[in-house]
Amino acid sequence: YADFFARLAPHGVNAAELWLSSWNLALEWRGDWPEFAGLGRYSQERAWRLDRILDLAWQNGIRLNLVINNHGQVSEDTDREWQNNPYSRANGGFIDDALQYFIDPRALARQDALRRYIAGRYADHPGVLGWKLWSEQDLTVAGRRDKIDVLATWHAQAAARWGVLDTYHHPLTTH
Repeated sequence: YADFFARLAPHGVNAAELWLSSWNLALEWRGDWPEFAGLGRYSQERAWRLDRILDLAWQNGIRLNLVINNHGQVSEDTDREWQNNPYSRANGGFIDDALQYFIDPRALARQDALRRYIAGRYADHPGVLGWKLWSEQDLTVAGRRDKIDVLATWHAQAAARWGVLDTYHHPLTTH
């Protein structure tokens, strides 16, 4: 990232997007993967790495839009990661299918805990441009036309909660 930001900055780049995905900078994933400790336990290695990346971006005049969720986490078709999701009962979680991620009260409470952690740790960093709730939500199990009401309800609740948690009022989006 240091080299990448240093190359971008002289060309006027002042914003970029950064996914907090299991294969990049997620803070939470299944506990038998390197750097992770399972559901509800946030990887301090990943959190530290994100601290450093935000610092580097800011030093280069770049602000980052942090993508909290990516479609694969709860997709059974496209870039499937559901089989590795810590919310899945198969991985020690408590839900049986990816759609429950959007409606199960326990899953919603765990997601809110992660939001609180992320907002509490990063919202005051000047390198944060904003938050993106989802990348490619149409590819999630809830993105199907027959489940769009589930996705809309989830987004309304998540956006309202971010509005409370982020006292710096960064922009909030989804994709």
